[in-house]
Amino acid sequence: MALSKEQRKYIKESILDTFEAAGVNTFPIDVFDLCHKLKIRVLKYSAYPSELIDFSEDAFSFYNQKKQEYVIIYNDAIESARVNFSIMHEIGHIQLDHDRSKLTEAEKEVEADTFAQKALAPAGVILKLGLKTDVQISSVFNVSLPCARVITTNLSFILKYPALRLNEINSPITALFEESINAYINK
Repeated sequence: MALSKEQRKYIKESILDTFEAAGVNTFPIDVFDLCHKLKIRVLKYSAYPSELIDFSEDAFSFYNQKKQEYVIIYNDAIESARVNFSIMHEIGHIQLDHDRSKLTEAEKEVEADTFAQKALAPAGVILKLGLKTDVQISSVFNVSLPCARVITTNLSFILKYPALRLNEINSPITALFEESINAYINK
């Protein structure tokens, strides 16, 4: 399912707003610290009996009315790169206000996946670092190889169009990471 231009723009704006609100400017992104700064409680599956955890094999989120807070519960038995993606995916649901959205469940999932991919490994940052392979992207941004493959595929499209490439390199999201980009290049 392809996202509309408006949805892609909304996702990028939501990522920028999220990063600015939490002071995110380094990579790889620490999703636990991001949740802390956004006042999202994070809990592990291992803290609960297995019969209570049947929503997802990776993670799920909900709003706790009583405590007036969002909660993400994640599978702590999966690899760290997948945990990062799963938690960022749930942050995407929260930041994109999917609780009140009229989108279908499938559309919400595509938006949250896109939010996670673009937040964990911003295209402009990848381009400025000169990363070319799935393995490089996976290593630098602590995303799984399957996620890095999707990102690489999306980058190959961006690289075909100089205007898209410049938009990503000069994006406000990329600008947030300028110091980290320079530190990485100069190490």
